[in-house]
Amino acid sequence: MADIPGKGAGLVSKRALKMDELILDERPLFVCARGMSVAVPPTFTPAQVGQYQLQKLEEYCEIAINRMRPEAKTAFMALWNCHKEDGSGPIMGICKCFQYGAMRRLIFFYRPSCSPNTAPRFHMRSFSYRLYAVRNIAAGEELTFQYTDVKSSTEKRQAALKPYDFVCACTTCKDTTKVSCEDPRSTSDWRRSVLTGFYAARKEQFKSPSVDEKLLDECCMMIELILREGLEHLPMYFDVVRLLMQGCVANGDAPGAREWAARLEKCYWDENRDTEEVMELLKSGPAYRKHPLWRTLVEPGVPGRPLNMTRMLEQSTA
Repeated sequence: MADIPGKGAGLVSKRALKMDELILDERPLFVCARGMSVAVPPTFTPAQVGQYQLQKLEEYCEIAINRMRPEAKTAFMALWNCHKEDGSGPIMGICKCFQYGAMRRLIFFYRPSCSPNTAPRFHMRSFSYRLYAVRNIAAGEELTFQYTDVKSSTEKRQAALKPYDFVCACTTCKDTTKVSCEDPRSTSDWRRSVLTGFYAARKEQFKSPSVDEKLLDECCMMIELILREGLEHLPMYFDVVRLLMQGCVANGDAPGAREWAARLEKCYWDENRDTEEVMELLKSGPAYRKHPLWRTLVEPGVPGRPLNMTRMLEQSTA
């Protein structure tokens, strides 16, 4: 813990951390369901139904909380509760702050950032949250965490943090260009909207085993925006890096594939990293010549000549 100028108390790194380094492995104090089925009197209004269900969930969770070890219960009840005025009980108020799910003690002290340098992944075997560095972190640098949808605009992110009685003062939110610059393309909000639109439009193509040059060109532009905005923790980063690696394989560029593979392999925080498809892709190096995508974007026998992917698939099924 350290005092962050202008921000208050926060966690900082005691030493330099490398991208993919495990920072924290923490079991949750408590895991809460988002709701429960209860019999509700038919005369209740929708508002009364919601309040009644919340009250019953509070009573249900209280049984589990009272069974905790005293030190664990004390630690849980000391967590931040920003829902004291909406009818929530003390337990559900804390659970709402964590958006239900798992309540963590140490991760709770990570201050929010819209360009966080850490990302969590729940590890089922150990039933714990593992927190990874998503890029290199210097000694003394503040450790930050995503609290809101970082792809949305600054205004929407600040509104989402308002119930937590918090105003985000990260570099992205303090970017003065969003009000002073005449060109919207130079603002963080514009760059994030471009990334959001691209990912939504191309999401299905990321699931396809094939690649094409147009998509690869777009991914080259998107990776620059992702890195500039500090969004390596998002699934978008993993998917774009994977596709760029596949593109190098499809173009017969083994050195380029190895470069992107080194980045892809470090994405321990992404749940898709350990899928069979990705592991097969990573293990197909360093030559990649045995991978099914090898040189599929190059005309057979004529190195460097692009081959239309649609025509190639049509020929293979003819």
